[in-house]
Amino acid sequence: MTRIGDGFFYLCYNLNSVTLPTTLTSIGDYAFACCSSLGGMMLPDGLTTIGNYAFSGCARLYGFLLPAGVRSIGDYAFQNCVGLGGLNFEGHDTSFGDCVFAGCTYGFVFSCFRDSDARAYADEHSYPVDLPDCGNDTKLDFDRAGKATILGTGAMYDGFSFPFTDKLRSVEIEEGVTSLSYRLFKDCVNLRSVSLPSTLSKIGASAFSGCTTLDSVTILHRRASIGTDAFASCPALTIIGWEGSTAQDYATAHDIPFEALTALTPCGDSVGWRLNVRTGTVTISGTGEMWDYPRGGQNSPFANDSSVLRVVVEGGVTSVGAHFFENCANLAELSLAGSVESIGDNAFSHTALSSLILPEGLRSIGFAAFYECHSLLSLRLPESLLTIGANAFFYDNALSSVVLPRNVTGVGSSAFSRCQALSRAMLLNADTALGDNAFYDCAASLVLCGYTGSTAQEYAEEEEIAFFALDAGPSFFLPEGLTALGEDAFRDIAALAVVIPESVTSISGNPFRGSRVTLIYGYPASAAETLAETCSFGFIPISDDWMENHRG
Repeated sequence: MTRIGDGFFYLCYNLNSVTLPTTLTSIGDYAFACCSSLGGMMLPDGLTTIGNYAFSGCARLYGFLLPAGVRSIGDYAFQNCVGLGGLNFEGHDTSFGDCVFAGCTYGFVFSCFRDSDARAYADEHSYPVDLPDCGNDTKLDFDRAGKATILGTGAMYDGFSFPFTDKLRSVEIEEGVTSLSYRLFKDCVNLRSVSLPSTLSKIGASAFSGCTTLDSVTILHRRASIGTDAFASCPALTIIGWEGSTAQDYATAHDIPFEALTALTPCGDSVGWRLNVRTGTVTISGTGEMWDYPRGGQNSPFANDSSVLRVVVEGGVTSVGAHFFENCANLAELSLAGSVESIGDNAFSHTALSSLILPEGLRSIGFAAFYECHSLLSLRLPESLLTIGANAFFYDNALSSVVLPRNVTGVGSSAFSRCQALSRAMLLNADTALGDNAFYDCAASLVLCGYTGSTAQEYAEEEEIAFFALDAGPSFFLPEGLTALGEDAFRDIAALAVVIPESVTSISGNPFRGSRVTLIYGYPASAAETLAETCSFGFIPISDDWMENHRG
C-alpha cells in the first residue's frame, strides 16, 4: 500500500490510533479529516505528500515527526488541530499550502533546522521555532551544505544517532557539550575532520566507527572517556591530543598515529592558532575576534605561506582577521564555524579555494576578502549575510554563478568585477545597493536575475546587461512524462527559465550547456535540484499545485 485515498477515514470520530505501512508515500485529501479522537501516530520514512485538509479537525492530534522525505503539505492540512503542540521536521525541503496550520493555537512550536523551508515558513507566519533536541539541554542543527552543529550544554541522549550519514560533510561541537552518544556518527563516510571541545569528557562507543575518510580528530579534554570501537575502521585517522592524555593512551592501544598538541599561538586577545605540519592544517581556536594585520600580511604568521593547505576556524571565534591568510597559494579547503560573523579585508585573497560554503551567522565579507581566487568554482552565501565589501570576489575568473540572499543590503564597488565566467547572478533582495562596477567585465552572457523594479533591474539597464524578472515566471516547460535529459540536449534553447517536471529522474551532465538558461524550476530533492546545484543554476522549488496553476 502506497497511498491512503482521499477521504478514506473522513468523519471516523472514534478512530483513536492508526499504524501506517512502511510502504506509504502519500496521504490523500481529507484522508483523516474530522477524526476527532485521533491522537499521535508514526509517519513512515517514505512519506512524501500530505494532501489538502488531510488532518483537518483532528482536535486530539498532539504532534509527530515529519520524515525528511515529506516534500509537500497541502492547504489546511492541519486546520483546527487545536491540541497540536508542534511538529518535528527532519528535512530541509518542504512546500506548504495555504493556511496549513490555521486554528492551531495550543503551545504550537516548529522544531526544524535553521536553513530549512519549515523554518522560513514558521518565521513568515510568526510561529515559535526551536532546533531539534539531541539531549536534555543540547540541540542539533544540520544545514544544506552538510554541516552538523551540536550546541547547548551537557550530555546528549544515549542512543541518539545522526540520521543523515551519507550527507554529513563537517561537524561543529560547541563548548559546553559534555558527551557524544553511542554510534552517533557511525558510517559517515564523507566526514574529514573533527575537533572536540575541552568540555567534552565522553565519546560513546562506535561514535565515529566506519568514517573511512576521517583523517584527524582533535580531543582537547585531557581525561576524556573514549568508548569501545569509537574510531574503529577509520584507516586514515590521526588522533591529536595532549601528551599523557587518554587520547594518547587510546591511540597507542589501537595503533593509531598520534600527534601531540602544542600551546596556541595568540592571534587575538582570546584567540590562538595551531599548525599541523603533517596535514598543512591551521586551526583557529578561542573566543572573540582575531586581530587584523597590515596590508600585505606583515606580521601575519601565515601570509604568503605556501605550506598551508587547510584552515579550520572553530566555534567561539567571531571574525577572521584582515590579511591573515593572504597569498596562501595552496590553501584549498576552508571550514568556518557558525560563530564567525565577519571576514576581514584580504583575509583569503590569492588562495586556491575551489568551493566556498560560508556559514549561517556570517554578516559581512570585507574588502577583497577573496580577491583573485582563480580556482573558485562555486560559492554559497548564507541567509544571514548583510554586506559584501568592494573587490570581495574581484577577478575570481572561474566562478560561473552566484545567489545573493534576501538579507544582503549592500554590494561594494567591483565586488564581482572581472569574474569572466560569471554568467548568472541572482539577487533576492529588491533593494540591495549595488556599487559602481559591481558586475563589470563579467561573461558576455551574464544575466542578472531579480524582481521587477529592483535595484538589480536598474543596474542591468544602466550597464546594458541582460535581466530576467524572477516574478515573471518561467518561459519554457519540459513535457510531462519526460524521464531523462542528456548532455547538451537543450543547448540551443532560448529561454532563461525552465521547468523540469517530476517525471524527470535521470539527468546526464548539463543539458543546457551553452544556452542562456539561468533558472531551474523543479521539485525539491529531485534530479532538477541536483542539476541546479551541480551546474550552478538558480533553483526555485515547485509543487503539484504550482504546476497546475502555471502550466498552460
